[in-house]
Amino acid sequence: PAPTRGWGEATGQTPDELLGLAWLNAVHPDDRHFVMRHWHEALAGGATMNAEYRLRMAGGGWRWTNVRAAPLRNSHGSVARWIGMNIDVDARRQAEGALRESEGRFRVLAEASPALIYQFDEQGRLAYANRRCQDMLGMQAGTSPENGWGAELHPEDGPRYIERVRLAIATR
Repeated sequence: PAPTRGWGEATGQTPDELLGLAWLNAVHPDDRHFVMRHWHEALAGGATMNAEYRLRMAGGGWRWTNVRAAPLRNSHGSVARWIGMNIDVDARRQAEGALRESEGRFRVLAEASPALIYQFDEQGRLAYANRRCQDMLGMQAGTSPENGWGAELHPEDGPRYIERVRLAIATR
């Protein structure tokens, strides 16, 4: 079964281009194998297909979409049609990519820095410690004041520092 007219309007494909598996021509070449794997899994198991991939748009360019679709079978058990929806997730995917790039730049700079750079998570566990922190103080990601980084503090300063860290985390 071919995708609906809405698919053709979005991708610019004609009704003839929607027959069989020709609809895949609107899927980014790098994503086709992934899409087909999910499509075959939905066909075999009758489960809903839930996949994100890039789709060529009628106006040009590629946009990320989340497709959720399931095959509807007739009384003989063969697929009568597919029912589903596409959700434009391009803005979210672009933001995630930008965040990954920014985090990568941060990591490169932090690892090259001679400064002690560390970050706590919302529970006060060490979420990140650059190589300098690890080498100089033995600080390891995943540790809390009770089971790691707190032992590195001077006994007179430690409790006050831990209290201030927890207050800073609680009040953001």
